[in-house]
Amino acid sequence: MRRKLLFGADFADYPIMQEMLLGFAQQHDVLIGGRSGRADTAGRDHEFAYFDWQPYQRADEVPHPTVANGVVDAAMETEYAEAWRQFARALDRVFLDPLPAREAERYFWALVAGLATWISERASTLVVWFAHTPHFPWHIVFFHVCQRLKVPVYIFKRTQLPDGMFFDTDLVCGRAPLPSAAAGLSADAWLDTLDEVSGRLKRSHEINRRAESAAYRPMGLRLKWKLIRRYYRARHGYRNHHYFRQPWWRLYRYALRRDRERRADLSYLTRHARRDAPSAPYIYFALHYQPERTTVPEAGFYHDQLRAITALARAMPNDWTLVVKEHPRQLGDRRPDLRCLHYGREPLYQGITELGNTVLMDAFASAEGLIAGAELTASCNGSSVFEGLKHGIPGLTFVPTWHSACASAPAIGDMKALPGMMNELAAKTPEQVRADLAQFIRDESRHWFVGANDDRAAQLSARDRNVLVASMRIEVQALLGRTGHRRTSFDLGPERC
Repeated sequence: MRRKLLFGADFADYPIMQEMLLGFAQQHDVLIGGRSGRADTAGRDHEFAYFDWQPYQRADEVPHPTVANGVVDAAMETEYAEAWRQFARALDRVFLDPLPAREAERYFWALVAGLATWISERASTLVVWFAHTPHFPWHIVFFHVCQRLKVPVYIFKRTQLPDGMFFDTDLVCGRAPLPSAAAGLSADAWLDTLDEVSGRLKRSHEINRRAESAAYRPMGLRLKWKLIRRYYRARHGYRNHHYFRQPWWRLYRYALRRDRERRADLSYLTRHARRDAPSAPYIYFALHYQPERTTVPEAGFYHDQLRAITALARAMPNDWTLVVKEHPRQLGDRRPDLRCLHYGREPLYQGITELGNTVLMDAFASAEGLIAGAELTASCNGSSVFEGLKHGIPGLTFVPTWHSACASAPAIGDMKALPGMMNELAAKTPEQVRADLAQFIRDESRHWFVGANDDRAAQLSARDRNVLVASMRIEVQALLGRTGHRRTSFDLGPERC
């Protein structure tokens, strides 16, 4: 096989992904991408090259600046229209001061030109992997440029089954999953994991509980002093290398602003939210944490969750209620998360309460109880719908997900069909829903393989790390054409105690 350039575009922060890709270093050239200035693989610098994304974080620093000032014609605007929409939505997670429209557009086309030049020089041998859906502006543009230049890009994505992974070739989850290459777990084996709670989900529940305990505690002088020390000590990196590019004192001011914003959201919920479920039939809608890749870019148009909530409220039966619950972590960052600076929730909460047939639930109410009592669950692209399926509750999503092929959890394609879809789903019994879920797993498990696309997931897995790495390596090997269409048997080994 011809020697290829294997690019782990965002692998620098995930040693397990580096370990997997470095297994091909003898046969192919390996490139690891990151923003930290180095890849976290001690003692292996000779086995790979490093690609630094930092020069792509500002328009003035993008390589090939003369090309970036070239002509953009109408055809290019059309070809990159979707890329522009996804890029523009992602800007507010990396710029604390919003970019003016003209500057944002200049930055976008500088990225297109600079990355197109770099990719074109390597297009004949380049194969790209992302550990997660690209969700930084520069990663999104890179993905779209690769598509235009017909460079293969594969994205590791997770199911909600323990260690269940699949490859996708699109940013919207589950739209084009690829068949698994290894004869690993059978459909029956995947079915056996339905009653298990994955390590990641257990950890998520633990984090949510901690968020509740932290949410109502004031920041206090001690934490403020810690923030001052943190920003001051790292002032050079924040000012010159981090994508925020702000002086330390301004970051501290933004932290105080974010804390005021968070406390205002909590105060609104205290006045208007309820903790007990309504007695009338209801649909349960769990808000996403933002900013996160599950909304930008994976939720597409519905990154503004009020659009989805409004559509549900208008389409559901008159005697139903739409129950909307906040994500606990959205309000639990007592140490202010600056990425959330542009995601104050009070305008969203006001829009929800104005709909009339919708109620806000307290962020820390029991999600399990709300799901169990619902007629339907709904989400832009979240985990609550799959949790509902396991309880025999049907659901729907606003964009395709990894489980959209399940007859009891479809993605909405046509809003005009939404009322009929709701009635059809609500008529299903819990037994029918569980049967649909089992049939879905039997039909779709051929797309899934065992793996963990970050080290935290590997630590929480019941399987040994080496098993996870070897399983993913077989899948990558198949994509490179080393095994062709031949199915490879693979022993998943004993579970780790």
